[in-house]
Amino acid sequence: MPKIQTRGRRPLPGLPREANGRVLRSERERLDREEANRKAAEDRRRRSEDLELIAAQPHRKGDATDHRLESPLGRFIASHRLRPEIHRGADAFADLIRKWRSARGVPTDIRIAGGGSGLGPSDEQVSKWAKRIERARAVILVDVMGGHGLTEVGAVAVYELVRAMVADSRDMMVLNPAPVITALRSMAVEMGKLDAGLHPYQAKAA
Repeated sequence: MPKIQTRGRRPLPGLPREANGRVLRSERERLDREEANRKAAEDRRRRSEDLELIAAQPHRKGDATDHRLESPLGRFIASHRLRPEIHRGADAFADLIRKWRSARGVPTDIRIAGGGSGLGPSDEQVSKWAKRIERARAVILVDVMGGHGLTEVGAVAVYELVRAMVADSRDMMVLNPAPVITALRSMAVEMGKLDAGLHPYQAKAA
């Protein structure tokens, strides 16, 4: 009668075995460690290849670990060495705009809950968001006009550029970064993420 071969790990010849034919426990443990090490090495190789592919993307500029480079705002902040608080302030402002847009039925990538009716935020809450957005806009316009000698029309153009970059994640052509940096700083201060007495740039390494 032919011997039926059962499924499982193929027998490994030449290994020390117990009386019942099983590979010695110490040998099995060694083989398991070798297999685990092989898999770990393969995982490291694949991660390294993935990082190389990410770093090769044009907007990454060779750095696969800086997540700021994934967005237009982050790339602007990184290229001008601005404080992390500037990014947090812009993120808070973007979140405010998106919540307001969602509540008003403007297409956005978030959905919000709240309000007394159970169907969304209350009119009072939406009004508070709108007033906070308008206050931030007014502060930004004043600071940009006062700091760079721009007219109101020029300051509004700067605000619209910054809003598109921050809230819509759009790549914008920035010919003069100074008023944009001022606008981002004012935004961070107004959103409570940056002390009003601080400048927007990161401290230089000692």
